[in-house]
Amino acid sequence: MSVNTLAGFAAARTATPHEVPMTQEASGESPAAPGMKATGEPPTTGALLAKLVPTEVLAVYTPLVGAISPFVTPERPLMFERWCAFALLVGGSVAWFLASYRLKAPTTKRFPLVELLGLLTAASALGFVMPQSPYYGIVDDPIRAAIGAAFVGAVGLLVNSIIALRMKMPSVIGPAPAPAVG
Repeated sequence: MSVNTLAGFAAARTATPHEVPMTQEASGESPAAPGMKATGEPPTTGALLAKLVPTEVLAVYTPLVGAISPFVTPERPLMFERWCAFALLVGGSVAWFLASYRLKAPTTKRFPLVELLGLLTAASALGFVMPQSPYYGIVDDPIRAAIGAAFVGAVGLLVNSIIALRMKMPSVIGPAPAPAVG
């Protein structure tokens, strides 16, 4: 998915009343195929996990790291360049998300903390497990690096699974509305 899709989802959660859980339609998931009825079901955890991946910024980070990689040697690890690329991935993802969110929900007072934490987790985990990331410049042993990357990826997936479960819940902004009289 994309940062822009996540911002749309966060804006939809902002507009969702307290008692109404987020549905696939409101969350911006693909509409039902022609002739099929809308389900009204909450989005799946997998769909929410996919929304957290910052594909636009990842599309810039991947070739950037790939361009750095031929010049990396044990004598010249290019750590500054690796960290700059990583900062571009994480910082660019956050900046893009917040700008998109403000465009989609300009009047809201809600800060999309849950979505932002999920995006930060996904961007950081993806940035560290990519070949020639700063992580691989820190760890010299290839076996330890592979095990560490698998661990970082697993922890990122676990944390974002928990965040995705929270994203299924309605967004609470202030006190719940008073029940209708009558």
